[in-house]
Amino acid sequence: MFTTQILPIDIFAFECEVIDEIIEAVKDEPFKDHDKTSLVLTDLVLQTKSTFIHANHPVLDEYIQRCNDEMWQHVKQPEDTETRLVTTQCWMNESKKGQRHRHHTHPNSVVSGILYLCTSDTPTMFTHPNLYKNGFIQVYPADQHHDTFSSEAVKGFTVLFPSSLSHVVPYHNEDEIRRTISWNTFLEGSIKVGIGTLKVGVVK
Repeated sequence: MFTTQILPIDIFAFECEVIDEIIEAVKDEPFKDHDKTSLVLTDLVLQTKSTFIHANHPVLDEYIQRCNDEMWQHVKQPEDTETRLVTTQCWMNESKKGQRHRHHTHPNSVVSGILYLCTSDTPTMFTHPNLYKNGFIQVYPADQHHDTFSSEAVKGFTVLFPSSLSHVVPYHNEDEIRRTISWNTFLEGSIKVGIGTLKVGVVK
């Protein structure tokens, strides 16, 4: 694991040593089609029908949990000693030529992750929260372009980041399909609060 401080937020990166096994495991996961009768734009990225694909593939589930554990060991505070990050959702994204993923965050999650299943020239671009104010993008001087950060799409590369961090995938202009796996997390365990403890977890 290595970290990159940006925006000024730490983003954690890993190299997946079981990427080929994961690709083989998830290759038959079905994707949702765009609803042609709705107002949803058909140039948006496609996602799998299931948002719990990790539950069906132990090699993926184990790898994600190892990333979660290592990252949380690095950042947790003394009052968090009895907690861990657990995966609450996991899905695959597919960008065909001309498709994109608009600016978004991941609600109801503490930390989110991206695993790149292939190498692509289309990055994931993260935006500092201060770049947006009252719903409008703020204009900064040219020497302040550090408010955005691009994560290059390299096969096996994995990034973990605060779920509240806005990010976007620009239009994909290559013939080869761009595929990633994304996931969300939440805390499970006990947090020390004063002289007592607060139990946290996911309702199942």
